[in-house]
Amino acid sequence: MEQGKRNAAAIVFCASLALTISFLSAQPAGAAVVCVPNTACDASCTASSLTVQGAIDAASAGDTVLVCPGTYPETVTAGHGGVTPGAAGIDINKSLTLKSTGGSSVTTITNGALTPGGHCLPTSCPGGPVQLVTLSASGVTIDGFTILETDPPINLITADGDADSDNHIIKNNVITNPTFDDGNTGGGWGILLGGTGVTGADNNTFDSNEISLNPDLTKNQFTFGIGLSGGGTDSNDNNVISDNSLHDMGFGGFGDKNDTNTTVSGNTLMHLAKVGWQDDGSASGEMILGNTFDNAGRAGLEVRNGAQNVTVENNCFSLNGSSPPTFSPCPFGGCVVTPFGGIRLEDDGASPGTMGTMIHNNNFGGNNVPNGVTDNTAASTNTDGEAENNWWGCAAGPGNAGCDSVTANVDFTPFLTSEATGTPCTPATTTTSSTTTTTTSTTTSTTETTTTTTETTTTTETTTTTTTTTTTTTTTTTETTTTTTETTTSTTATTTSTTATTTSTTTTTSTTSTTTTRPTTTTTSTTTTTTKKKTTTTTTPTSTTTTTRPVSGYMTGGGNEPTTTGQMVTFNGGTQRGVTQGLLLHCNAASQPNNLQVNWANNSFHLQQLVSATCSNDGMSPQPPPAGFDVIQGSGTGKCNKLAATVNFKFTDHGEPGTNDTVEIHVTGGCTLDVIGNLQGGDIQAHGQ
Repeated sequence: MEQGKRNAAAIVFCASLALTISFLSAQPAGAAVVCVPNTACDASCTASSLTVQGAIDAASAGDTVLVCPGTYPETVTAGHGGVTPGAAGIDINKSLTLKSTGGSSVTTITNGALTPGGHCLPTSCPGGPVQLVTLSASGVTIDGFTILETDPPINLITADGDADSDNHIIKNNVITNPTFDDGNTGGGWGILLGGTGVTGADNNTFDSNEISLNPDLTKNQFTFGIGLSGGGTDSNDNNVISDNSLHDMGFGGFGDKNDTNTTVSGNTLMHLAKVGWQDDGSASGEMILGNTFDNAGRAGLEVRNGAQNVTVENNCFSLNGSSPPTFSPCPFGGCVVTPFGGIRLEDDGASPGTMGTMIHNNNFGGNNVPNGVTDNTAASTNTDGEAENNWWGCAAGPGNAGCDSVTANVDFTPFLTSEATGTPCTPATTTTSSTTTTTTSTTTSTTETTTTTTETTTTTETTTTTTTTTTTTTTTTTETTTTTTETTTSTTATTTSTTATTTSTTTTTSTTSTTTTRPTTTTTSTTTTTTKKKTTTTTTPTSTTTTTRPVSGYMTGGGNEPTTTGQMVTFNGGTQRGVTQGLLLHCNAASQPNNLQVNWANNSFHLQQLVSATCSNDGMSPQPPPAGFDVIQGSGTGKCNKLAATVNFKFTDHGEPGTNDTVEIHVTGGCTLDVIGNLQGGDIQAHGQ
């Protein structure tokens, strides 16, 4: 991590906390539901408070604070460490669930007009950072709010040290300070966990949030969206960052030295001063799957500082390095951003250096500057399989017109000659044409005529201008909403529902829709042309929503399963303590993208094709699953240790924080793996859309 960002994280925490607060994995029987602003908020309310902070104070660990729609300018009350009562914001000092009833669009927690618009950390006041929301306990869920800060130098959500940085679930929120400006003196953030460099942040889930700061990128030299600050021997472990939108800041997010089992999947990281996501030296298991990295000033993705065996699959990299900003003011130097392009790999003096990064099945837009992949590490060679099977923006491959380039040590062959299906860089087209497709194909061929003479109704030029349907016949106006008009023209029960004229028609040639029939005076040998024409006048008002990428339910997540009683992990005839995986899998196998990466010992399986998938509800969740399902199972094909392999899997989402989620994975082919058991770290999340 560059020095400026490390300094910004270092000032956050002055001392580590010795206290470990246990996380309650399920709400105990009889747990309270404290509602804001009153008990009319919801039928489940057992108590109420006028303010969110008051409800937190009234709740106990394991309770739920339920907030009805409204805007809540909050202040911290007495009894929260060194925080001055009346300072702006909230301090969550218990393991509880803070949830809105109406979602982020109608429920806002803010500083209001208070300046400063935040408060210091309870354990480090009056020094340290200032933020709107403090996490002073582990095991907090924040679900469905706009968290809005209006004071320029104030941060948004900060954990009060390593001990309060575990087992959090932050989802479905809009987290923003659109006026953030600290003069580029030290950094600002959406969410920061960890901080003392001892144990870091573990088992956290950040899902479906939108996080943004100042859209003026010149004010974002040291800012970031999600920060996992660790760096010690036991750094950040088992964290999942999925389906978030991170924009208008310096870094979308970062992990630290010695991190394990981080999954970054399905996120959109765009319009950033520096970097989309930075892996600053993970030890194992980091998976970058199915993300869109767009228009970061320096690089879409950075893998640095001795990071080991990072998997980068099914992502889109577009326009990274194309618009590097110049910071102003710029008190610490580094004012001009140097672009590196889509992906940047560096050793940064680490020993061993960064190695084992696998970059496959990604789309590079052909517009990353200066390269699609810039690899400055010592270990990489142009035959190590590092960046094979990617689309580089044109069919001819790197270095050709329309394609991204790569540095000389990048192994890019073989390469894809068309865009990969995982995460396309071309925009998804969504056309909602609410048309009334009146394919009025002859409204009047009700003629079962045995004509052999001149004036036959076998019209050679029916100009069917069906505009006015006179007198008694088939009123096929273009507005018909439920026309099942299956007018099988010999008994034609055309129930055209606009004028409800059920015309039991018999050769209504008198008023057809101006069929300019030019009779061909023919003796036409149409002997008995029994024209039983089934004029299917499909006047269906089709509301065709054509989406390039079909939208359906899917599962995301990641974590690990150590070998314990009842969990046998076998591979190639041996046993292994510990399997890690990251996933993004759709219920419809045809939907994209789909990712599954499984790592154990020195083995690695990655999914290339999802063959089958089924989602269902097994009834084992503590409450009905919000997504409508809690199980996905299926099969696929891929590579294990670069050899062909197949996988059968089953993943369940049995509530938060994930310790009841289950994993079943069977890999055969290039290697063998069988694992069944509960997730020990991380989280699996079902999504309805």
